[in-house]
Order: sequence, then C-alpha cells, then structure tokens
Amino acid sequence: MTAEEIQNEIPGANLDQWLAGRVMTIPRLYAYRQLSGTGGYFAEFGEELAVRDHAMSEATPHYSTDIADAWKVVEELNTRGLPFRLELDAGGRVRAGFGSEDGQVEYQEVECICTVPEAICKAALLASLLPGW
Repeated sequence: MTAEEIQNEIPGANLDQWLAGRVMTIPRLYAYRQLSGTGGYFAEFGEELAVRDHAMSEATPHYSTDIADAWKVVEELNTRGLPFRLELDAGGRVRAGFGSEDGQVEYQEVECICTVPEAICKAALLASLLPGW
C-alpha cells in the first residue's frame, strides 16, 4: 500500500484490515489464563508474553470508526516508542501523527476533515511505511 492509497481510503473494513495486518499484528497464541486483578492475559506455556484483547477478538475491531478501538492503536504505537499527537482546529480539521520527539523519526501526519478514529488509523498506517518499521 502507498501513502496515497492510505490517505484516500474511506473508513471501514479495508482500513481496519490494513491496520490489523500492518500495525496491530501479534503472534497467534492459543492458551490463555487471566491473572487475578490485572485484567491481562498471559500465555500458559511459560513465556509471559502479554496478549492484548484485540488479539483474542474473533472479528477485526473497528479501528477506523470506533474511538475505543482506535485508541488501542495509540497505545500500541506508544509502547513502540512512537508518541501520538492529535490536534483539532476551528475549521474541523483533524491532524494526527505518530513519531519520535527526539528528532530521530519525523512525525507521520494525516490532515483531513475526518473523524478522530480515521485520522489515528491513517497516521498509524503512514508511520508503518517508515523504513525500519
């Protein structure tokens, strides 16, 4: 996929699937146990790998249309060292971006008259096009 394809895609199943496959990928695990009080799940086979709830969902989350699902993208990329930035202007334009504040990686931004979940998804996909992703 190209930056132009990302910018022109409408919110929905395609954008959600691109994001799930490109950004939110987690190795498939089959045995889980819930740790009391943490709300998290860990692999039964001793590896202590955290498994996020979206990895266990049967359907692709609605990242591009639901802010709760889109925020999981923000959390995922923040854990990878790509801080998130969101700005709303008086004209209704949304600017969202991920990048490194230390100047190592420039922010990959999307600027559009769109919803916040759509802007988050597109910015994350643009960040995934960076070399070394």
